[in-house]
Amino acid sequence: MWAISLKEFQSLFKSIKSIIVILIVCGASYGIAHIVSQLGGQLTSAQIQDGANGGILVMLLGFGPLFISSLSHNVINQEIKTRTARFLVTKTSRERIVLGKFLGICCFWLVCISISFLLIAFISHHFSFYIFLECLLFTVCIISFVLMLSALMPSPTHTMFLSIILSFVLPVLSVWSIFSSKAYIAWFKYVTPYYYLKLEKGYLTVLLIFAALCLCTALWSFKRREV
Repeated sequence: MWAISLKEFQSLFKSIKSIIVILIVCGASYGIAHIVSQLGGQLTSAQIQDGANGGILVMLLGFGPLFISSLSHNVINQEIKTRTARFLVTKTSRERIVLGKFLGICCFWLVCISISFLLIAFISHHFSFYIFLECLLFTVCIISFVLMLSALMPSPTHTMFLSIILSFVLPVLSVWSIFSSKAYIAWFKYVTPYYYLKLEKGYLTVLLIFAALCLCTALWSFKRREV
């Protein structure tokens, strides 16, 4: 499992798309922190700190699904398509394959988010552990969801198409459902991670439950799949 995690982690860093995403995330983090620091005369110290740290969270809420799905939409079904999974299942269990992929992707994003927050802390002289935790938990949720799609759908092309569409639709529907009182859309907020980020701290555990459900579904689907 750890060998699979390491390989997934290294392959993400070697990808051109990954390098572009890292540059975008880090560049945006630096830009947000710099802009907020330039407004120091108009904002209080607390507002500067919250704005600098919250900017990366807002960026991940809006573009995180697109970044993650663009890099990992085919993490499972591509292995099946290329017959690599057939070799892997002779060396280890299917559960370890899925968990290894999951941990490798999580470690990649942990590094990206950590670098972003270190850049922000360097400029704003403040590190918000709570916002950092929110970013990590939200990212884990999206990773689990993308992993589930890749395990459920046999074609990498289909998962790429669907994940990109969902990357734009999900944030819009989530925000709409949170602030809408219409019954036909308000229910949707309870099945997305966005709603629980705006509640009290104790509700962050719901994000772990959401991620666990997606991961279990991915495990169930991959175990039933012919490789």
